[in-house]
Amino acid sequence: TLLDEHDSDLAEPEIDLLLERTEGWPAALRLAAISMSHSPDAAKFVAGFAGDDRPVADYLTSEILSVLHPDVVEFLLVTAVPERLTAELASVLSGRSDAGAVLGGLEQANLIVHEPGTDGGWYRYHSLLRSHLLAELTRREALAERRLHAEAAHWLDASDLPGPALAQAVAAREWDQV
Repeated sequence: TLLDEHDSDLAEPEIDLLLERTEGWPAALRLAAISMSHSPDAAKFVAGFAGDDRPVADYLTSEILSVLHPDVVEFLLVTAVPERLTAELASVLSGRSDAGAVLGGLEQANLIVHEPGTDGGWYRYHSLLRSHLLAELTRREALAERRLHAEAAHWLDASDLPGPALAQAVAAREWDQV
């Protein structure tokens, strides 16, 4: 319905992809629809839509990140590397002993940090927030993302989580560990 309000002519596969990328978040859908109206190829736009898209990045920065304490924003930046994380992994990546409290507070405040399901204290960031944070992290410090992927890989490996550890090691380009 929201996309129809913007005269979207997307095919069902593109709508499904856009819903997956936005996780159904109405603000993100509206921003995508507005941006898409200025794009000559809507399908190509949807394929590349992420948190670093200018309107989405501006929204995330002005409406969500700007209201947070700079220490919390820094925490989000360095903990956005893995797709899912525990308070302990967040503590390793951020160097903060209060990582669990920070994650819990963000989740409780409904700031697009989720503790999905009942899988024992695992958190994840909304995919658009995460992609925005990763783009910002790389902009600030080019090698930070690889270093953090490597730290996550080591922690996940030591925690006997080989699948996620492998994914992080590949992202870090830690070929010996892979």
